[in-house]
Amino acid sequence: MPEVAFHDKVVDEMLRRNNKVKAALHKKFARTKPFRGEEISNDELLFYYEGLDQMGMQTLLQTHGEEAVSELIRKMETMKMERQNGRN
Repeated sequence: MPEVAFHDKVVDEMLRRNNKVKAALHKKFARTKPFRGEEISNDELLFYYEGLDQMGMQTLLQTHGEEAVSELIRKMETMKMERQNGRN
């Protein structure tokens, strides 16, 4: 039984320290933007869309659904046509 109590004390102390560090980090970085929080540019989005293969498209369908993927495809194809018309 003493081993269990010792283990519980160690775990409790570790969790207390972890929460203390977590609170300090949250306070320090409260006003900063999260990583990649800015919106992706249209050129970059189009670049990734053009490089998307069948497996990537299947993954998008599974994670976001058919309606969202259809909207993305429409948006990307419109951007491609606008880009081509702008260059000609």
